[in-house]
Amino acid sequence: GRLGGEEFAAALPGASLADARTYAEALRLGVEQHHFEIRGQRHPITTSLGVAAWADAMSGSADLLRIADERLY
Repeated sequence: GRLGGEEFAAALPGASLADARTYAEALRLGVEQHHFEIRGQRHPITTSLGVAAWADAMSGSADLLRIADERLY
């Protein structure tokens, strides 16, 4: 779902962190395959993704999103 602006989140219930990383990389590569053109000039499309998994020490979804955001960089 959309978090705001250009930020989106995807929940992958039952997926391991490794599964989520694989999914994120496949998504990144899929986006990279596209481009758009303006006045005959080609522009690539890229995306950055951060992946996090729920941990018992987290107090809520804000913790999960914060970690994913930190890993985005």
